[in-house]
Amino acid sequence: MTEKPPQNVAESEITQMGEYFLVPRELAGKITKVETPEPLPRPSRPERKGGVSPEKAKEIFKDKYFGPERLKEVYGVTLKTKDIPPITLSKKELREAESRGERLVLRVATLENGQPATAKNIGALLKDKYAKAGKGEPVYALAHSEHWENNDPVFTDEVPRAGWVLESADLLPGSKGENYISQTKLLRDHAESLGLLTPSDKAEASDAELEKLTTLMAKDWKAAVERLSTMAVNRKFRRRSSEVYYDLFLTAGDPALPGFVRELEQTRDWTSSRAAGGDLVLVGYFGAKGVLGRRWIPDDAYGYVGVSFSRSV
Repeated sequence: MTEKPPQNVAESEITQMGEYFLVPRELAGKITKVETPEPLPRPSRPERKGGVSPEKAKEIFKDKYFGPERLKEVYGVTLKTKDIPPITLSKKELREAESRGERLVLRVATLENGQPATAKNIGALLKDKYAKAGKGEPVYALAHSEHWENNDPVFTDEVPRAGWVLESADLLPGSKGENYISQTKLLRDHAESLGLLTPSDKAEASDAELEKLTTLMAKDWKAAVERLSTMAVNRKFRRRSSEVYYDLFLTAGDPALPGFVRELEQTRDWTSSRAAGGDLVLVGYFGAKGVLGRRWIPDDAYGYVGVSFSRSV
């Protein structure tokens, strides 16, 4: 049943109610059409919740945006809209990150074939694609059965932390040629400059505490490694070994397409991951022989090894 308009409406009022338009009596028969304003575009669900949609983030980061489209191109992973995690930062925060040269990367922990996104499985997935494109091997270890990574859980079992991350597009300035403890200080100071360091994080990585670890390293380097790798600054802001592998191939793009580019060709990123023997893992040298992983103790330092900055958003 259609609702009837009320009888006591002021004659000067024009109101749309259901199917009725109430107009002044002197205009009756003269109005043929009542214009109603176009509704404003409805914000996307992430924006209604205070975050930013992937589409808006792509506008901000442009070629430094590596989202669902790149996932499909490189790894064959197709995400439904409901499965794309939210970006919780504001547009202002994302613009500030972009102005610092950071990029936005979407990571997943599972490949399209249902296998975990380990370095080993990623290498196997991309091997034929790289060969057909004439780009050599994607992963060094898979072409060299004797290489230590083939028998280490950090290569065969570890997966990236799923979700959006902001990361430096290169190794942090001043991080190359420094040992692991000095790099940790650099990460601490960089995170603090961005307002990302909690009081407990700062206390755990204070100069005094890191000096204690320097002393411990001379007596029991494995104990020092365990404390360094689990320290909040390194857990939050260093990449895992599997994440370096994942990011290198994602940002490189399809090897058969124009625009394919290798990062860390002559350098390595020192990660928070530990090899089975207790050493800290560094990953890089992304050349035609494939991405290569190495194991070091924390007081090692070489000019081609640095650290990148990465944080979940």
